[in-house]
Amino acid sequence: MKNENYHSASHCKYLIQYHIIWCPKFRCDGMDETLKKILSEVCDAYGYIIKALEVMPDHIHIFVDCPVTVAPCDV
Repeated sequence: MKNENYHSASHCKYLIQYHIIWCPKFRCDGMDETLKKILSEVCDAYGYIIKALEVMPDHIHIFVDCPVTVAPCDV
């Protein structure tokens, strides 16, 4: 990877990206765009960068770039 993809903090350089997959309890047709909008708004609010987002009929994939201070369970 190029050096420009890495983030810098006061004492480190880091690149933390999580690939999260989950299955929603309820599945509704036509909710793809709404869910993408909600996830984008949440990521913007917390300062995460969405690298990839795919909403499938039975599960959701999101690949997100996060700060070093964020644990995977908090994303």
